[in-house]
Amino acid sequence: MNPDRVIIGVDNEKSKERIVLVYKPLKDKGFRIFFTNIEAAEVIKYDSNTFLNIKIGFINEICDICEMTGAYVEDIAKVMGIDKRISPFFLKPGPGIEGSCFPKDSIALAKMGNKLCLNIQIINASVNSNIARKKIL
Repeated sequence: MNPDRVIIGVDNEKSKERIVLVYKPLKDKGFRIFFTNIEAAEVIKYDSNTFLNIKIGFINEICDICEMTGAYVEDIAKVMGIDKRISPFFLKPGPGIEGSCFPKDSIALAKMGNKLCLNIQIINASVNSNIARKKIL
């Protein structure tokens, strides 16, 4: 009940007026609520989780490099996380993406891009990297 933001996809003004009432308690507490069309709301969810997937896959690969070189991934992640553009969140090495949303959202976004005949190398690589991480461990 403490979201960074709430994204709501609506397809007409009447729906928006009704859903505003449902989310009024959160808005009254100061939470940011964004309205978009339904398609954008779906893509925002997929994008957000896939970006976190990329951060997780990245730090896991940095961890692999650290294990081979003697560097400490915790030190690297801490210093990287001080950079406001990067932040310390999701910079902990581990078994790859987990949960119900991260894997399926990243795979869905990859399939969406592929269906649209787009060359989405980073998204596909993040899915493959996290799948490979599980196999390695």
